[in-house]
Amino acid sequence: SDDRPGGVEIPLDRLAEYAAVDPETRGSLHPEVTGVAIGVPAALLEGGLTLIDTPGVGGLVSGHAAITMATLARADALLFVVDGSSELTKSELTFLQEAARQVATVVFVLTQIDTYPQWKSVLARNHALLAEHATAFARAPWYPVSNRYRLDAIRARERGDEAWADELHERSGFRPLERELREDIVRRAE
Repeated sequence: SDDRPGGVEIPLDRLAEYAAVDPETRGSLHPEVTGVAIGVPAALLEGGLTLIDTPGVGGLVSGHAAITMATLARADALLFVVDGSSELTKSELTFLQEAARQVATVVFVLTQIDTYPQWKSVLARNHALLAEHATAFARAPWYPVSNRYRLDAIRARERGDEAWADELHERSGFRPLERELREDIVRRAE
């Protein structure tokens, strides 16, 4: 839903229709949409943190990096999410070089560590690539995470299996990332 004038509330099951790009035409099904706001009950967001999901910088549409760069001008930090399948791409590194002019704080998230056994070598290579191509972010923190373990932890907690939920949450890698977002990013923004 959108609280601004002209905003339209849509059901969650129609979100992709309004927020995604058609992979065949590379166009939007609703070109009049300039943004989508989603409210979710999440403890992480209660302290004032707002996450803005921008288009991927190496995606299908050439203008995605420009949209993301414009959003950075208003951001306190950049949460740069990549998966553990392969190292940062040339377009991502170029974007990060430009982003360094817009935002001082970046946090990297390496996803799907449960899926890609080579994620540790990918992470090491990403550190080296940043040191060479985006030096402003060479010392930025990286958080390897598993969405699958996190979801399994939530399900275990719903079943009442607190011990297994805690173990899965620890394996997921989300605890340190959540602490960074909640404590460090929000505190610096204030």
